Amino acid sequence: MQTGGVATGTGGQVGVVCDRPWTVGNDGFVRAQGADGACWHGYAFTGKGTASTIMPEKFSQCGAGCMLCADGTVAKSADSSEVAFLGFNINQSPGASATTTAKPTGTALTVSFTKSGTFPLRVQILAKNATAASRWCAEITGTSPATIPYAMFNTECWEGGAGTAYNPAMGEIEAVMLLIPGNTETDVAFSACLTGVKDG
Repeated sequence: MQTGGVATGTGGQVGVVCDRPWTVGNDGFVRAQGADGACWHGYAFTGKGTASTIMPEKFSQCGAGCMLCADGTVAKSADSSEVAFLGFNINQSPGASATTTAKPTGTALTVSFTKSGTFPLRVQILAKNATAASRWCAEITGTSPATIPYAMFNTECWEGGAGTAYNPAMGEIEAVMLLIPGNTETDVAFSACLTGVKDG
């Protein structure tokens, strides 16, 4: 619910307040205002394929003025399976390790970002305990911010993909992230920051 312009947490976690569109705590805890007064909130994270690199490995000691930025290299692989990513959980209590899900109530996801270089970027949304059938991505083809209708997210968002589109009415999600895909020919060096997310 929303009172006086301040969004409170989803899933009954009314102690989490989103009083600004986007904030990141010194421990990497993110608060993002969403549609219908929702407050998406949870800890930030990074991840990578086994042959790739990413820094930092976590944001728990990010410090004052924390920004969700990461650098590294996505290793080339025979099947383009190597990736790197940074993101945050959207319905997680402060101090908790457990995560829960929330249903988007808007029609699109707007993601703000910065990047140094010409590497590709995707936005990915994940269901809890995501499998290949329950994580959906969308290619970012323009500049920041990128507003992506939920119908454009697909389990295979790459050229030639033949996956399944995401429908918010069909399921809740656990996390949002920026993903740097790899390829079969060269390593991909990257430097990117996630600077805002809004369900709207």
